[in-house]
Amino acid sequence: AWDPTRHCQAMELVYPTSAESSGNLNVVPDTSCAADPKDFIDLEVARRAKVESPDNPIANPTLACFCRQQARKNLAGFLTPPYSTPEEELCEEWSKETARRYGKVGGSVVAISVLNQVLLVIYSYFIAWERQCTVTELAKSQFSKLFLSQFVNTGLLILFINAHIKEYPSILSFIKALSIGEGSYTDITGQWFTVVGTTLILTIFIEVFSTTCSPVVNSHVFYPLMQRYYQKTKVTQESLNDVYTLPEWNLSLRLAQSLNVIFCVVMYSGGMPILYLVGALYCFTAYWMDKWCLLRGSCRPPAFKEDVVRTSVLMLPLAAFLHAAVAGWTFGNQVLLPSEWSRLLPLAERVFGISLPEYLVVTEAYRMGMIDGVTMDFMRARFLDFSRTGSWLLMLVFLACCTYYIVYCLWALVLRPFLMPFAFLAKELCIKCVRNCGAFCGWSLPDMAEHVSLSWDEAEVEMRVHGVTSSYRLADNKNYQAAYKALQHTAELLKSQGSMAPKPRRCLSTPSSAPSSAAPSPRREQGSVADAVSKSNCSGGENLNSFQVKCRKAEQ
Repeated sequence: AWDPTRHCQAMELVYPTSAESSGNLNVVPDTSCAADPKDFIDLEVARRAKVESPDNPIANPTLACFCRQQARKNLAGFLTPPYSTPEEELCEEWSKETARRYGKVGGSVVAISVLNQVLLVIYSYFIAWERQCTVTELAKSQFSKLFLSQFVNTGLLILFINAHIKEYPSILSFIKALSIGEGSYTDITGQWFTVVGTTLILTIFIEVFSTTCSPVVNSHVFYPLMQRYYQKTKVTQESLNDVYTLPEWNLSLRLAQSLNVIFCVVMYSGGMPILYLVGALYCFTAYWMDKWCLLRGSCRPPAFKEDVVRTSVLMLPLAAFLHAAVAGWTFGNQVLLPSEWSRLLPLAERVFGISLPEYLVVTEAYRMGMIDGVTMDFMRARFLDFSRTGSWLLMLVFLACCTYYIVYCLWALVLRPFLMPFAFLAKELCIKCVRNCGAFCGWSLPDMAEHVSLSWDEAEVEMRVHGVTSSYRLADNKNYQAAYKALQHTAELLKSQGSMAPKPRRCLSTPSSAPSSAAPSPRREQGSVADAVSKSNCSGGENLNSFQVKCRKAEQ
């Protein structure tokens, strides 16, 4: 009988030393590395591999695999000096380069987190200069600026800094002056996921706890310590109120941080599905932490309108657009995920402006290393990969989002001032048609213009329940309680001064009967209202109109 163990030759592990091109078939080094100790590379094989690559031994896949296998035994001890064993001496350059790469990843994560906090402080001062009229407008302005700055810093900046961009569009030529696009990655490859993807995952994972735990620490740790420190030094009621009042709940900041994490997760989750777990962990942590901090560690927030949350919801389609772009770029990479052309290839050729023969020329030039860096031709070729069978659905979503945002920008910036009356007329005609159809079919449709009207007393009670000020009186507005008390105190002082002044004496009808030698009372204060009234009443030569004018001047 035929026995495979006797009639078949056993398979052997082959470790390529370099990437060589063989025509249209691109030979890529095997990046997998055996994890079973039985299949580990021998020390002699690793030494021969290092001798074969004297210029750049770190790039040798055999030596790199050997060093990774040895580092699994004790990573910290293997990467740090002294390098005493033969394995450590052989992998000394690899260990230093790996430690340097880990240091860059950790430094990038810390720098991004610190820069987000710095942007928060800077924008808190800048937004105060806008002089917004309502708390909703202030929160909306804070949210838009904080979200945009944090998302660019967290999700976009690290992508463009590590990219090797050789040719910019003419409208974005100023970016080159900022040293953006001088990285070492032309495409999303396995090494890109190892370096840049790991940094992104660590950054988003740190955002999960740094953004949700800081309000809780502030309200349950920092403020109690501050109260204990100032409880003996603060003696006035106002200063004690400032110390013992809980911090405010920053709605705009938490909304911007949450949307930043959601955008980063949705944008890169196509190529790194582990981000879905990170996003779920953030949602769970943020829900309970924010709920606890809002109900137990914050003062009562003001009454916001729905504009802030509505603005954040309207931004979510942009996350779908970014997800379709990054996921389509990843799934269309023929080195990572090879696939055939789909039936949408002719459509993609017309939309992206590149034909299949041109695509083959550009991709072959990049495979042969004749062109280094991202150019416009390379971007069009990679966009054509969206029409592969592995990413054609993402191409449709990408094109739909592009169409939507182009139409939206044209409407908001150009067409709206001219077509707004026609849009309003079309809306009214649609409402009228629906009403007529409902009446013809016997449907009971609610009146779209009908609204619930409340009496003033009912509306005032509802406003007080929701914490909305229902009057223009200073006494009813908690933000102006100090000013109201100061005015009341001033009025009481003036009233007490007026009661202490002697009553004016009744004057006779003739000027000759006025007491010319009457001495002024010692209690009378010069310049007071009572003094002016007394002098006016005792000057018999002045008429009533003159008396009223002097009284008004004295009051002023």
